[in-house]
Formats: sequence, structure tokens, C-alpha cells
Amino acid sequence: MSDHGRTNGGFASSNESGTGAKHARRGDVEIRVLGSFRVRVNGSEIDLPPTVQRAIGFLAVLHRPIPRNVVIETVWPESPPARGRARLRNVIWKANSIVSGLVVSRKTGVDLCREATVDYSEALAACHHALQSDGQSIVLAHRAELLFDDLLPEWDEEWIDAERRTYSVLRVRALEREAKCFFHEGQFFEAEQACEAIIASEPYRESARLLLAEVHVAEGNGGLAMQQLIEFRDLLRRDLGIAPNGEIQRLISSLVAAV
Repeated sequence: MSDHGRTNGGFASSNESGTGAKHARRGDVEIRVLGSFRVRVNGSEIDLPPTVQRAIGFLAVLHRPIPRNVVIETVWPESPPARGRARLRNVIWKANSIVSGLVVSRKTGVDLCREATVDYSEALAACHHALQSDGQSIVLAHRAELLFDDLLPEWDEEWIDAERRTYSVLRVRALEREAKCFFHEGQFFEAEQACEAIIASEPYRESARLLLAEVHVAEGNGGLAMQQLIEFRDLLRRDLGIAPNGEIQRLISSLVAAV
């Protein structure tokens, strides 16, 4: 849909975008690509056909105008050019018939409407803020939760693999930075949540295991700390045939000695 079909707030009227199209005020279109794919308009979840979901997911992850040929070649790599162009036109029409003005098509490319907020964009910003902090927690607890889920983990499209790997490294580092900040600020529950999210993504990450044990000890749960470290030690031996680092070994020994 072109710009001349948009009206106040950037959304076309229902007779321009399709009967029954939803209307949204600025900032009321939410697209979630962390965890499962979801679209909400004015707080209500909207069902989109799978083909539309794939295109919207791609636009949401990149969240910038994308040339039409790039969208076609990425989302439908198996389609001949003419078929791909037809599929993109159909997806834009379907998306805008369900959520008025959701997808904007210009000469420069295809993009989401400017009113759309995307959790992945917010999570990337939160990661960069966390990694650039001066040792004080910048990402508040409710924003740290943005980093708990991976990027569209149930999707198997080739285009998302590299993006997912890059984001996984970034979010784990940011979560670990935040976990350390929470720990030093005495926010042990938030620190534990962050550590658990890291471990769910990278179960062999020794620094996260050690920090989680230190959180348990700080909370007076030395037995729990010892249990999770011993389980981790056994996991490394069983899966990788290696022992944990010296810090973990020393903490286990001190916890055993304290029993």
C-alpha cells in the first residue's frame, strides 16, 4: 500500500485497506518476535496467516525499509521472480486487510508502519545499553525480561540463522552484565532470573553457573549452590569430558567444607 492511501495517524480507512481491517492509534501496534510470533493491535492479539507471519517477521527483525526483491528472495527463495512478486503483493494486501496500514510499500522498499513497535528492536537497544553501562544496572527488571527469550526459536528459515546466532551472543553477554549488576546491588531474585536465562541458552557457560552459585550463597542457600555446581560438574564430565574451571572447583570445595 502506498503513502497516498494513509490517513491520520498513518492508517488507511477500512474501505481502502479491506473490510474489517483493525484500526490502531500511534504506538498501539506491537509485534513480538522474541519467543513466539505475535501481533497485537490496541492490546488485542491478531491472527495472521502463516505466509503473512513469515513476511511480517522478516520485516520486524530488520525493522527498516527492505527492497522488494530482497524480501522476495529471502522469504520465498524457491519462488520464480514473477511468482515471488505476486506473493509479496498478496501478502501486503492480506496484512493491510487485517491490520489497516500495517505494511507500507514505497519505491524504496517495503517496511512496517511507523507506529509499529517491535520487541526485538527494544531488546537490541537494551543489550547495547547494558554492555555500555558503567557497572550500574541500566536495564530494569521488567526490561531485562526482554532478553530472556531467543529470536523466533521455532522458525527454521535460513535467513534467521545468522541473526539468531548474533543476537544470542549479544543477549547472553548483556544478561551476564546485568546479572552481575543485580548481584552487586543486592537484587538477588533478578540476578537469579538473569542467570537462569543465560544457562537456558548456554548450559555450559561456566561464568553464569558460578554467578548463580554466588547468588544462592548470598541468599543463605549454600546447599542449593553446592547442588547446582556439582550437577554442572557432572554435566561437563558426561557431555564434554572436561572438568569445570578452578573457581568453580574451589567454591565446591569451600561449600563441602562448610557442611
